[in-house]
Amino acid sequence: MIPVRVAQLMPDVRPYRVGFFERLSRRPDVDMTVYAGYPNPGHGGPVSRPEIAVPVVDVKNRFYSRRSVKIMWQTGALRMLRSDAEVIVCQEVVSNLSVWAIRLLHRRAGKRMVLMGFFYRPEGSGMIAAVRDRMRGFLRASASAFLAYTEQGRDELLSNGVSEDSVFVTRNTLDTERLMRLANEVGEETSAEVLRRLDIPKEAMVLAFVGRLRPIKRVEVAIEAVRILNQRLEEPVMLVVIGDGEERARLEAGAVGAPVRFFGQTYDDRELAGLLSVATLLVLPGSVGLTCVLAFSNGLPVVTTDARATTQTPEFAYVRHDENGVVVMAPEAELYADVIEGLLFDDDRMERLAAGAVEWAEALAMGRMVDAFVAAVQRSPA
Repeated sequence: MIPVRVAQLMPDVRPYRVGFFERLSRRPDVDMTVYAGYPNPGHGGPVSRPEIAVPVVDVKNRFYSRRSVKIMWQTGALRMLRSDAEVIVCQEVVSNLSVWAIRLLHRRAGKRMVLMGFFYRPEGSGMIAAVRDRMRGFLRASASAFLAYTEQGRDELLSNGVSEDSVFVTRNTLDTERLMRLANEVGEETSAEVLRRLDIPKEAMVLAFVGRLRPIKRVEVAIEAVRILNQRLEEPVMLVVIGDGEERARLEAGAVGAPVRFFGQTYDDRELAGLLSVATLLVLPGSVGLTCVLAFSNGLPVVTTDARATTQTPEFAYVRHDENGVVVMAPEAELYADVIEGLLFDDDRMERLAAGAVEWAEALAMGRMVDAFVAAVQRSPA
């Protein structure tokens, strides 16, 4: 078998992609090289790059930002056009000038281009949103195949005239098999140590939040909901906030006197499994992102907000009301307190939701993402 040679352009390599590339490296039908920079300071992600199982070529990320305009250029990315790669995979990001250079030059270089991304975004308004939509259409017109993270992205592509046989759904995910294994390895001693470390009473009911501390995450709603619950209930309810970001100082100031513990950021999946082992629910009042997959892998139902009431990411489609979580109608503390109180005292429902979370973790296994990726780069016509 002669493998298809693939070069993938990425802004940076995040730890949650390690499992994806490890599985891809074992495929005899793909010869993969990644071209990547490092995270933009202050935008999340570790400063150091994790080791991955495929070759990585360093490129330098350059950023320009003014008001609502944000532009990126990856110095060295055009080396892909001179490489022996047959297919170039890049994100559908119109603000990355390197992607446009690849779009304009890949055919002349004898390459095929595959676009990867959400392809679905909340409807915008105004001239800038209209221009971006037109640019995305122009970018897509040159692609041989599309890797949509969710079914919603696939539907969006089809509604815009993209042929069905060129669209592959990856179900953007984490390494759920590894995460589930780590969760199962957590013992009582580890959980007890987490409670001691965070100064949480053994009898407390624990909720968790995981993510960047940004306005879009609406963490203050979870903090206020826990404050309300402790006014209503005899049993203590605690919130553990796992993450860091520009909102941390403000959130900590607003949580003074509330039963909230700020743990900070961690990229250690084993440590995360220990922290989440003491929790009953993952509470995400704002955008869920891939954190919902982390929750499912640890057997935790997700409580989040309806997409009609707050900004949600495409992964919100994974959260199914009363199946693996609960969708609250608005990001309001009283509503969240009502929903969480009902869940904490309904053992049958909680057991059903936890089982549903595990089922979704199994359904979101990374093998499907790898299979879709390989199918897309192999299918791409010249």
